[in-house]
Amino acid sequence: MAAWPIAGAVDANGEQRIAADYRWNADAAYRLPDSNIQGAVRFEGRWYLSRSRGETTAGTLYKTDLVTAPTGDLRIGVERPLSIGPEDLSHWPGGTETAPSLSTLWTVAEHPGKRMVYGVYAPPG
Repeated sequence: MAAWPIAGAVDANGEQRIAADYRWNADAAYRLPDSNIQGAVRFEGRWYLSRSRGETTAGTLYKTDLVTAPTGDLRIGVERPLSIGPEDLSHWPGGTETAPSLSTLWTVAEHPGKRMVYGVYAPPG
């Protein structure tokens, strides 16, 4: 899995960078701790991963151990159940602009008849 610094998508004036010679470079690349990872977000040195397990089994939300290197293996620190078929993850921060806090993680269930968008709180610990 690779990650790019999205904050670099805009210049000092808040305008999207569109110059043909501008290149985004990944700032991190990791081996995932499990198969069927569908979504990933990072916040303050930890990754939150959603894992799907098919059409009849609940998925899993993983919180990794603290990551301090830009490459390596992600290690699962905490896990909790999610709906059947979790997909992408999005983070909606709490706190303030200068002191953000981890708040709600949003995901979507993918299977017909079981589709929904919902938020969960990140696992503590």
